[in-house]
Amino acid sequence: MPPLVGYPFAEAFDFTRPVAAAVRNQAGEVESAAIDEPRFDHDEAGNRLGLLVAAGETLSQGDRCAVIAGDWEVVGPATVLHEYADAEGAVQRRAYYTASVRKMVNSVLAIEGHHRIIGAVPGFLKNRAGEVLYRERLWELSLAIGTGVESEVLEDGSEIDRILVIA
Repeated sequence: MPPLVGYPFAEAFDFTRPVAAAVRNQAGEVESAAIDEPRFDHDEAGNRLGLLVAAGETLSQGDRCAVIAGDWEVVGPATVLHEYADAEGAVQRRAYYTASVRKMVNSVLAIEGHHRIIGAVPGFLKNRAGEVLYRERLWELSLAIGTGVESEVLEDGSEIDRILVIA
């Protein structure tokens, strides 16, 4: 089961938006992204911000992004890691325990903001007082979603991770 790193975006994700929308390019200039074209946004200095997902001006005009099923998927209990910048620009790093990686990834892709990293690690990373440690970074553990499934707790550094870098 290979990770999605290196897959072309269009082969790994289903992205739709029924209208053209503004995005900053690598030079920091505002341009228009075509209908159904994902917006990999940058700041005014040209620094990458990540995949922009926004609601749109009216209902049903927003960005919709979902990961496509494939042999990359982690099967069974896993920890999903998600780094994004919210609408105010604050970077959030969250971890979720789940029994369905694809459903969880699709749920976090519905959050408005700039999605920078999405990943899945088999099993549940060790809860360290409301956070998990992965690749020398702390991720806030969200307790909003439970799995009802017992799993072996993995320590940091698992070699069978599935990190999706989408920025």
